[in-house]
Amino acid sequence: MIGYLGTIAYKRHLKQGSFIQVYAPTEEANDAEKEEFYDVLQAVIDEIPRHDLKIVIGDMNAQFSHDRQGFEDITGPFASSKRLSDNGERLLSFCTYNNLCVGNTFFQNKLFHKMTWRSPNGLTFNEIDHVCISRRWRTALRDVRVFSAADVGSDHYLVRINLKLKLQRHEGRSETVRPFAIEKFKDQNIADVFTLQLSNRFQALADVTEIESKWQGFKETLTTCAQQGIVQRRGRRKEEWIKDRSWALIDLRKKAKKKRDQAQEVEDKETASRTYADLDRAMKQSCRRDKKDWLEKKCKEAQVAADRNDTRTLSLKTYQEPGVVPLFQLKTRMEITSSLHEEATKVGLHISAKKSKVMHIGAQVDMPRIKIDGSDIEEVSRFTYLGSTSGQDGDAEIDVKCRIGKATSVFQQMCKTWSPTSISLNIKLRFYTTIILPMATYAAETWKASARISHKVDVFHQRCLTVSSSQR
Repeated sequence: MIGYLGTIAYKRHLKQGSFIQVYAPTEEANDAEKEEFYDVLQAVIDEIPRHDLKIVIGDMNAQFSHDRQGFEDITGPFASSKRLSDNGERLLSFCTYNNLCVGNTFFQNKLFHKMTWRSPNGLTFNEIDHVCISRRWRTALRDVRVFSAADVGSDHYLVRINLKLKLQRHEGRSETVRPFAIEKFKDQNIADVFTLQLSNRFQALADVTEIESKWQGFKETLTTCAQQGIVQRRGRRKEEWIKDRSWALIDLRKKAKKKRDQAQEVEDKETASRTYADLDRAMKQSCRRDKKDWLEKKCKEAQVAADRNDTRTLSLKTYQEPGVVPLFQLKTRMEITSSLHEEATKVGLHISAKKSKVMHIGAQVDMPRIKIDGSDIEEVSRFTYLGSTSGQDGDAEIDVKCRIGKATSVFQQMCKTWSPTSISLNIKLRFYTTIILPMATYAAETWKASARISHKVDVFHQRCLTVSSSQR
């Protein structure tokens, strides 16, 4: 059964938002019902302006655990459940795609004030009603707690949301300085003229002794020479893909529109209108060609980076992980660690006891701790190395969850790539296969295959394809 969806919009002091009341399918519902529910909910979210405040509230039938690795910005550290349910995973993906966070999990209330549902026999309590709010407005959410004393004739308790919005003053926009078209320096003639003008003007600054005056003179000289030698790039930064040919057609179309509006005779107006229509058609074709060429260039750069495993280029974040010490026999590993520390000391290096970790794999036995200069190396039950998370039992579910969380975050940051209808589906799929999939399946060859892991990856894959292909 699809949950009921209802929206209540408000507008006050130039702040507009929407409340969406939902009732999600239960945990026992099949995948088709769950996917259909989130498709309908996504359609409602898409109709709301992107910059508006969005609050999704209701019975999500989802549970979250304290383990939030990969979703630190989506859930807080105060979840009440011991496990992450399937509905919880779907809600995490939905929140990540739409830049939302689960507000309940960010407040440390008593457990009695967090449980929102009671079983009919009164023995089981769960937190399955949630408040999802735009991450931009999370600080406006002051508290979320349950009032069990309220008699509402339901097995769900009343949930109160304390929300406080701070209205900001809208100041006038500052003048935007357009960047210079530095690509014109590839022309040797322009580069030579710019260098000559710069050297001549710098001679006048030789007698200036004050640092502040010298810096102001240097900045003004550099800007003046650049304005004379090269032109500033037209358009805003996000319009850098437009070439000079298209800008020339835009100028011609603007002149044709002015001529059409000023025409007095019917024949002159019709001629000017045909000219304007022809220029408008040519301009749009030129812009589409420029956009396609620019996207093809970006796709090739991403493909080259993926082919040479350049994660620095593909990833939007750089992860710095602690060092890891492999474990063998107890005597062997202690000897190896001591020997390595002694040899490193001879050349001025040392092993960091804070960044090094020890993890026991397999049977748990009591072993003395490994020490470096009297400091114990921390023993952990799991660690993350080079972006891959490993556990004591060898289960890859933790790593899969972390990878999907990171890939979902990048997918959401690229929303401007999936939403425009001017970008073809083929180009969107190329971006998805060269950026999103490598991040989600990083180190997948080391995962222990299971039906649960396959289901997680399949749900993520289908969700991404649905979002990217629906924006055509």
